[in-house]
Amino acid sequence: MIKGDGRKMNERLTVPAIPLPMAIACCALNFLIPGSGTVLAGFTSLCYAQDDMGVGLRCASCCIGFAVGLLQLLTLGVFLLGWIWSCIWGLGFLGMSIKYSQVSPLSATAHVIPSIVVQQPGQGQETGHVENSQYMSSHHHQIVYPSQPA
Repeated sequence: MIKGDGRKMNERLTVPAIPLPMAIACCALNFLIPGSGTVLAGFTSLCYAQDDMGVGLRCASCCIGFAVGLLQLLTLGVFLLGWIWSCIWGLGFLGMSIKYSQVSPLSATAHVIPSIVVQQPGQGQETGHVENSQYMSSHHHQIVYPSQPA
């Protein structure tokens, strides 16, 4: 099932949201060899697509990227249509990457710290997950990391 707005998902199927360094490389490739960056972006969408895209949507995005890249290369001889299309598509990779690379620091922190022991002054130890660093700093909890097993 597709989560979120259907229009945004369709947009991401055709122009995948990939990491910014990869988007820059794909854009440069599209300017040099029309369609090559589009094909590469399609293949990278298998690995780097957003979490809300299932395996089926990732495969569809890969196939769409491959087909569009091939068409961009084949239409190169028609008044440079393929090259212009490829350049515009490459700039689209940059725009989509910038749009979807905005990650809030709190959501990134919640995924980085797996499990910790929180010890409140004067109480026993409890295990839990840190989901909001502001909560931890405002309630003066002492964070004790569990020792590694020998």
